Amino acid sequence: TDLQLDLAEWAHVYFLDPNLNDKKRWSPPKQPVTILNHWWDTDYETLLKKRPHKSWPDLIDFLGKDYGAKVVWFGGDCDVWKPKHF
Repeated sequence: TDLQLDLAEWAHVYFLDPNLNDKKRWSPPKQPVTILNHWWDTDYETLLKKRPHKSWPDLIDFLGKDYGAKVVWFGGDCDVWKPKHF
C-alpha cells in the first residue's frame, strides 16, 4: 500500500542518508518499520547471492524513537541507533 511504500522509502532515506528527498532525511519514520531486502536479477526471478551495491543494507529494523534501530549488512556491519540518536 502507499503507507508501507512510504515507510520503506523513508527508512532507507533516513538511515542511509543519500542526497535524495530532503524532507525524509531530517526525521525518522513516524511509526515503526522493518524492511528485509531481497536482491533479484533483472529477470525478476533469480535471487542474487550478493547485494547489488555494498552500501545497501539487507535489513532495516526501526522500532521507534524510544527503542532505536538497526541497519544490518548480512556477513558484515551492523549500525545500531540508540534512542539518544534521534
